[in-house]
Amino acid sequence: MPFSEGELVRERYRLCRHLGVNGGRETWLAADGLCAEVSVTLKTLYFGRSATWQDHERLEREARTLASLDYPGIPRHRDAFWVELPEGHYYCLAQEYIAGITLAERVGSGGRLGEADIVRLAANLLETLAYLHSQAPPVIHRDIKPSNIVCTADGGYALIDFGSVQAQSSTATLTVAGTFSYMPPEQFIGRAAPGSDLYALGATLLFALTGTDPADFPRRGLHLIFQSRVGVGRPLVRWLERLLEPALEERLGNAREALETLKHREALYAASSCGRALRPLAAGNPWKPFALLGGSLLFAVAVPLVTLFGAGASLILYLYLRQVLDPFPTHVHLLNALAIVAVGSLLCLWWAKSTADDAQP
Repeated sequence: MPFSEGELVRERYRLCRHLGVNGGRETWLAADGLCAEVSVTLKTLYFGRSATWQDHERLEREARTLASLDYPGIPRHRDAFWVELPEGHYYCLAQEYIAGITLAERVGSGGRLGEADIVRLAANLLETLAYLHSQAPPVIHRDIKPSNIVCTADGGYALIDFGSVQAQSSTATLTVAGTFSYMPPEQFIGRAAPGSDLYALGATLLFALTGTDPADFPRRGLHLIFQSRVGVGRPLVRWLERLLEPALEERLGNAREALETLKHREALYAASSCGRALRPLAAGNPWKPFALLGGSLLFAVAVPLVTLFGAGASLILYLYLRQVLDPFPTHVHLLNALAIVAVGSLLCLWWAKSTADDAQP
């Protein structure tokens, strides 16, 4: 470890606590000498035998990106500089330190989140992603995961570590960045898009709900099978399914759409149960409540009608068969009638439910 606690870097940053190490890169909590009450996160990259210019480019890109952003819950850029020491050169990046514990630490200590907290966390991060993706070109974080989300003392959340950040490009990149358990399929081939951050957010929410790494969930093809393990209402489960669609084009389109769908998940799920696609409703649409009510009433009337149709058809079948069963006693006729009506009704109900399920996206 080239630096040590208490050391003064560039005659300004006093190293207070070692936060982590990753190869030739170290992260420190430091006090800014220009303002005694300000703490910064100081990242240092050592250019020795193992370091590459690709590592330097990633840290430099993080500095440029943070310098262009100004949003609550994203660390502000402070400084970037080189330090020359006898053992070699260091590229250093100073950024705002956001105090708190990470989501990984919170869940690891037994603090798994319930539905209300999950909705609050998701809404907070979707607002942040909407800001990032609204930049020109869109800024893609590419490494959203529990250890990169800080739970602050005021109950908020911050997104940190922009070391894998990338501006959206129309072509595939040569490097694949991110964390395996939280990466969507397109990111493995260097084609990250804003929707890739939505998938990573969905995987992070799964971890927050269950304490289980997404890689440990069973799969059907590329789909994660998690529905029975999250312990939340079906509308939120359906919303998570849309975030975690393996195919980018099947995922919720953007952070704003995901946020609107989250807010209206109960009504949208009720609508989707009537065979309507699960999609966000237009903001300010005055006909929205009437559309939802009409769809619900239609489904409520259709099921009894289908059931009566099945019962009637079954009864006609019974009356026909009665000519064959005429020699049998009356109670046998009654039992046969009830059995035929019950089977016909159940078959029609099964058909109605299957039709509604198949209509869901």
